[in-house]
Parts: sequence; structure tokens; C-alpha cells
Amino acid sequence: MALTDSGDPQAGSLAGQVLDDETSAPVAGAAILVREGGGEWPATADAQGQFAFAYAAPGFYTVEARHDGYRRGDHGVEVTAGAQAQVVLRLTPLRSG
Repeated sequence: MALTDSGDPQAGSLAGQVLDDETSAPVAGAAILVREGGGEWPATADAQGQFAFAYAAPGFYTVEARHDGYRRGDHGVEVTAGAQAQVVLRLTPLRSG
């Protein structure tokens, strides 16, 4: 399991923010999916577009964000022991018409 419990001394953490690519405004309520080695862990961005996973085993993760009215965005990030990995996902608004 890639996301782990608080008792793991080798754990790092993963935090990020989802922003509108055109305005840099937070995308509140964006659906977050973290993937690693066949595992998937969901989250939801808060009112400031932020999300966090407090305990993550070291490794490479893909973080995906989705929200109605935007194109899906993803980004790779490496978590190391004892450190917090940061990721910013910028979602491009869809155009109607």
C-alpha cells in the first residue's frame, strides 16, 4: 500500500492545490485521484483548491484532478521519506460553443 499510517517512520506526505489555468483562482471541490503502483486514493479539494495526504510511502505518484467545466489535469510527483511533496494542478476551462 502506498498511502500508509502515521506509524511509518519512512512516510512522507503529499499536498497540492488545484487552480484555474486562466485566472489562477482556486478550483474548489475538484475531484482528486492519486495513483501509484496499481493503487488509487481519492480526495476532494477544499474551498481554496487544496488537498493533502498526511502519510505517503516514498515513491512516484500521479495526481489527477477533475472538475465540471474543465479539462482533466494530471502531474507526476515524487514523495521522499520525511518530506512533503507539493504539486499544483492547473485546469484549463472548457469552451462552449
